[in-house]
Amino acid sequence: MTTPAFKYFFNNTGWNLSVALVVREGGDPRHQVAGEKTFSLDPKSGAWQSYGNGQTPFLNGIRVSAFKNGGLVSLQEFVIVRGSEIDNQLNMYNAVTFEPANGQMTIVTSQRNEGT
Repeated sequence: MTTPAFKYFFNNTGWNLSVALVVREGGDPRHQVAGEKTFSLDPKSGAWQSYGNGQTPFLNGIRVSAFKNGGLVSLQEFVIVRGSEIDNQLNMYNAVTFEPANGQMTIVTSQRNEGT
């Protein structure tokens, strides 16, 4: 059995979020998807999430959605080219924060010590 990859996700919005991580097969984003990991985050809460395994530690995309004032707010980002800004953002850092931005949301990545 191989060890999964881990990232810390924090919801800094006032909305309940549904999150889907798209895990890619190997290092090349043109490879097929190895699976998806879905989870929910309450407002102003965070948690470490496991996904993939030692063979599939890379994310190829992320989808986030929330119901807000009778509407749907969503964010989708997918990697097309290895080394692109979104590839680096999703795969070079172990913490993702969802931030409100003019009625929408954005992601901010950073490095965080495990266990904190």
